[in-house]
Amino acid sequence: MFDEPTARQATFAMAGITLLAAGLRLFRIDAQSAWIDEAFTIHAAAGRWDDMMRILVGDFSHPPLHTMVVRWWFALFDVSVLGARLLSAMFGTLAVPALYWLGTLLFDRRTALIASFLLAISQLGIVYSQEARAYSLLLLLVIVAAGFFVRSFQTGRIRDFAWFVVVVSLLIYVHYYSIFAVAGLLMYALLFRGRASIPTSWWAAALVATIVAYLPWLTSGVIESVIQHPESARVEGVSASLASPLYSLNWFNNGKVNGIREQAPLWTFPVGCLLFTAPAFWALWRRSPERKRERHAEILLALLWFAPVGAVAALGFFRLVYDVRHVSFAVAAYYLLVARGMTLVPSNLLRALLIAGIVGYWGVSFRSNYFIRFKENYRDAFGTLVSQAVAGDCTVYGAPDGRSFGEWYWTSYYHGQAPPTLIALDQAALRTDCRRIWVLWDRSFWKNGPLTYDAATAMIGPAYAPGQRWAFLRVDLQLFVRRQD
Repeated sequence: MFDEPTARQATFAMAGITLLAAGLRLFRIDAQSAWIDEAFTIHAAAGRWDDMMRILVGDFSHPPLHTMVVRWWFALFDVSVLGARLLSAMFGTLAVPALYWLGTLLFDRRTALIASFLLAISQLGIVYSQEARAYSLLLLLVIVAAGFFVRSFQTGRIRDFAWFVVVVSLLIYVHYYSIFAVAGLLMYALLFRGRASIPTSWWAAALVATIVAYLPWLTSGVIESVIQHPESARVEGVSASLASPLYSLNWFNNGKVNGIREQAPLWTFPVGCLLFTAPAFWALWRRSPERKRERHAEILLALLWFAPVGAVAALGFFRLVYDVRHVSFAVAAYYLLVARGMTLVPSNLLRALLIAGIVGYWGVSFRSNYFIRFKENYRDAFGTLVSQAVAGDCTVYGAPDGRSFGEWYWTSYYHGQAPPTLIALDQAALRTDCRRIWVLWDRSFWKNGPLTYDAATAMIGPAYAPGQRWAFLRVDLQLFVRRQD
């Protein structure tokens, strides 16, 4: 059992695993509304090029490549939340055979197949392959960069090294934290420089090429935005802590069984560690003379896993924004270590039990991915508004912190259509041209602030009588009708 498959067997198995990955990433992909980060991407990508760059430079938290790709995608298939998510699903699906390729470079087909299967059913991999954000593209590029790094390290071919430099240049245009994956690769190159076939001059040329490639973004005004608005990189309550690596590990182990945004029960930590982390550390710990070459591969994977997670957790001291999605790309190296550890387990029965346990555990977490909603439901709120709005209606976007981005959600679902006249909350009482006023109130947890809903609606004034109110997930919608004199 678990013998090394032939090339033909591996090809068929990989085709099946890739189809499984695609199916899991497409299943119920449009079941939930877009959330604020997705709405930001779609709003930025749907506009003119100059407007998109102005938004991205002003935000500065996200390099522009993914939004550019989404914009080109929209040019082909029109603007939609589903379309943007399908692009992410494509990247997330491609990451699965890419991981197989990396696994065969480092180990063998058996290890590569197991790792690809783990990524195919990964709770984290599925979530961010169904989201109109950069994380599935980031995962794919990290895997590809690692593959070209390994090939160039093994063979010394300039073509492989050139591709490595190209992919790294793309990586840092996708997400800033990708630099920690690159750092893991560079640490490995430094540790084992005596084994490398890469001349020092190549590394110097790669550094210059990468800096030159990044100059357009650095000179776009993004540095000025950072200096002028450093607070934008900090959000109260969402920075990393010392417990963040453990939290990330539980995510990697499919431990979010009660909902994506719900606290995982304590029992998931030991169960996940037993099924996933124990084999990974078994691969790192087990030593034998015949495994000397594999030790280098396992050290590389450990660096690709530990360096990003540890570095991003350390950034918590600066209270920079952190979420597990920022290090989700490290799951690829982790699953390769888990898979390698499984192949090194001496008992066929124990290996079979591990695989069965992982599949069963995934079945427990399955509903969190697909059936427990966790994204604010602007889609149905706007759907209700659009179905009942009449000429002369006005719209107010509100939130406890005084900032609402309802226009982003409107662009996501009604691009090219004009909403009912948009007015500011503090101007509503002064408007005499509004027959009715629709108030959309954002109750998302990151919108905490001093303004209450009752206080906000009181600002509309006595000229409008409160009417029907609808409650959606983290979004309220209420209609106010002008009183007759």
